[in-house]
Formats: sequence, C-alpha cells, structure tokens
Amino acid sequence: MALLRPSMRPATSLSRHCTRSLSCTSRRLADPPRTNIAAETLRILHGSSSSSSAPKRPAPRKTVTLTPKDVQDAELSAKRTDYEQQLARKFKPGDVYAPHDLTGQEMQKWKKSRNAPKTDAIDALGLNPINEYKNFSMMSEFMTEMGRIKSAQETGLRPVNQRRMAKAIRRAIGVGLMPSVHKHPELLMKQHKPIR
Repeated sequence: MALLRPSMRPATSLSRHCTRSLSCTSRRLADPPRTNIAAETLRILHGSSSSSSAPKRPAPRKTVTLTPKDVQDAELSAKRTDYEQQLARKFKPGDVYAPHDLTGQEMQKWKKSRNAPKTDAIDALGLNPINEYKNFSMMSEFMTEMGRIKSAQETGLRPVNQRRMAKAIRRAIGVGLMPSVHKHPELLMKQHKPIR
C-alpha cells in the first residue's frame, strides 16, 4: 500500500526504501550490520561524527608519592580517631576535667555505668506500670512538660519496665485521662500555685 501512494520524501530515499522492502535476503546480507541504536542516537545528539565513534580512553591516572611526613600525619589522625572512639564519657561544653579523667581506668568507670540496671524503682515498689495507667501523677513523672515520654537514660528504668511505662502512658493518653501535649492540668496547677 505504501508503494501506491506518492511520497513527500525525495526520490532517492523512496527508491532505497522500496528496494529494501522488496529485496531478497541476499541483498540484506550484503548490508553492513546495524550498530546499537541508542549509541547512534547519542552520537547524533552530541554532534560527533562517525569517525570519532571509537571509545574514548580515560586519561591516565597520576600517581601520587607520599612523603614520610604525609604517612606520619595519616597514622596520627588514625590513632586520634581510634582514641576518640574509645572515649566512653561524652564531655559537654563547660565540663571541667583533669588529664587523669582521660586515662583508661577512668574510661572503664564510665563504661560500667552504661550497662542496663538490674533493678529499678518499679521493681522495688513491686508495681506493674501497665496496671497503673489511671495514676496520672505517677505517669507524669515519666513525661516531659511537652507531653513526650522520657527516654530510658532519663528515667533509669530497666528496658522491660521502660516499655511497660511507655505502654501505660500511651494507654492513658488514648483513654483520655492524660493530655498528649502537656502535663496533667491538676499537676500544672500545683506547680504554679503561689506559696502563702
């Protein structure tokens, strides 16, 4: 059907198109193999000629020779980062410390304090925090002024009791016994009540 319609293309491309579509397989074998269409498209878009289609070689890398001072500086920085990672105590701005506080013996003391406590206040009282969700005065001790649950580092609870306390606080908020964005109003009134 394409042969019956006159084409708007020049005659050379029409004859080439017709020859290819009607030719036999021997003609197709004589054609050069097609290159990758994507590579051809990129070559055309970038405006490079067919002669420059050879793959470009990366520029040779320059070798850097290290001086003994560079090697020594690298070793010092590696030792420094290793030493900083061994520091168990995190110093805050304004903390006063002596050189003795940076020794390994003092660092061991701080490492020991990081271990989870074996017992806590909840265990000493023999309470289950989940059953105490109605006690908003106890729950508010484990919340910040903005209504967030304090972390285990702040509360000092064992991981099990910390999870139970968090569950009880979320339950009290869900039931509506405690506000979710601040402390309980009765506790706030007691804190701000003028002393007579």
